[in-house]
Amino acid sequence: STEGSMREVGSNLTIGDLVIQLLFIGFLVIVTTIFKFEFRVGQPSYHSQSAIEPAEWLETAQLVTILIGLYIVSFLIIVRSVFHLLEYKEGHNGHPMTLETFLYIFDELLMLIAMVVMNMCHPAKILRDGKHGSQQCSDVIQLS
Repeated sequence: STEGSMREVGSNLTIGDLVIQLLFIGFLVIVTTIFKFEFRVGQPSYHSQSAIEPAEWLETAQLVTILIGLYIVSFLIIVRSVFHLLEYKEGHNGHPMTLETFLYIFDELLMLIAMVVMNMCHPAKILRDGKHGSQQCSDVIQLS
């Protein structure tokens, strides 16, 4: 029937979307890990002979806090995407699709944890408007 084939097309599009999402999140984690290992206090960059001085723009502890938050949220999104990928691969009559418990655990709960982590490790709280000592965050960007 037409409804069944449209459902199949929708499932295939969702699976393709989830694969693309996993690829991009994986790429983000790889780039972040490379950045973490390249960005060391007092270590010379392979691009230049001068040592990297992160203290001028960001304290090392602040950078670590941002990266930990990013790693946790990325892991949660990967788990969520893998669950949805398996859910759609099994089809509309599969075990994960028929029970709401899986949806609550692997979707809502994981994203709630991700929101809490991002609120605790949000870069705006750590960077403080890009100025040391400033306690307020600004949404206004002045162009010169």
